[in-house]
Amino acid sequence: MALQEHTLTFVASKFLDTAVVDERNQTVYALSTERKHMRKVLTSVYEDETRKKAGWAEIRWRDKSFVINGQSVPWDWMKVEKEGNSVFRKRPRVWQWAGRQYVVTYRKKVGWVVTEMQSDFRLVGTLVPRDSHLFSKSEPAVCRVWVQDLYSDQAAFVFLLLLYSEARRIKSSRKWRLTIGALIKVAICIVIL
Repeated sequence: MALQEHTLTFVASKFLDTAVVDERNQTVYALSTERKHMRKVLTSVYEDETRKKAGWAEIRWRDKSFVINGQSVPWDWMKVEKEGNSVFRKRPRVWQWAGRQYVVTYRKKVGWVVTEMQSDFRLVGTLVPRDSHLFSKSEPAVCRVWVQDLYSDQAAFVFLLLLYSEARRIKSSRKWRLTIGALIKVAICIVIL
């Protein structure tokens, strides 16, 4: 069976709390994130916007696990290579699901790219982050997945992997900006005093 390309657009700017629509502008997924003490606890992916059914797929941030169709799998069981950097560049993240290995990389101006190792690094998913503009219309985040069925376990895994990766990138860049801002303030205080 041939894989189909599905292009999904995140409607709102908060990509973990929004509807996700397809090319026909019909809601495919609804995302909802619960927070406690300003930290993410649970991100649920619902099959429709009514959110009446239980979450079809979830990211449990505190437990560090994905839940797909009721099956909870810790990230440590799925990560083949731990995240981290080599001396000169960032190492790609390798994850395993259902006997297949997936390589997750981030490229500037391209976004997140997920490839499957067993099929000569066939592209299975991409996520282009939201491009915010101050004085013109912002570009929404766009996800593309190549699967037979948008509600399959593989589609859920690839989608959760992209959400997880982008959430980590946002958190990391936010920490970096706060650190640089604090250093600049300290430098200004030293110069003034």
